[in-house]
Amino acid sequence: MKQPLTRAYILILMGAAILFDALGTVPGAGEFVSPVGQAVMAFLFYRAGINVFKHKKLLVFVFTTVFEIIPAASALPFFLAETMVLIALARAKKE
Repeated sequence: MKQPLTRAYILILMGAAILFDALGTVPGAGEFVSPVGQAVMAFLFYRAGINVFKHKKLLVFVFTTVFEIIPAASALPFFLAETMVLIALARAKKE
């Protein structure tokens, strides 16, 4: 069931990204939160009709996954940055 990329759904995506970024700052939790968060975000994007496993989107997805696993880098909001870039790429493709 694919949902359109509405403003409300974008807010859900951004909220989930902020939640995973916040959970990733807990010491020792980054190694668990990163893969689970990426799986959840991939599912949420799939529901919006955005396949994160295609071309540019895959590069963004892999880049943020790798950097979220690095302990010092997990303090940066990579989930939020990934979400914003993937939404921008999806909107640019539709126009």
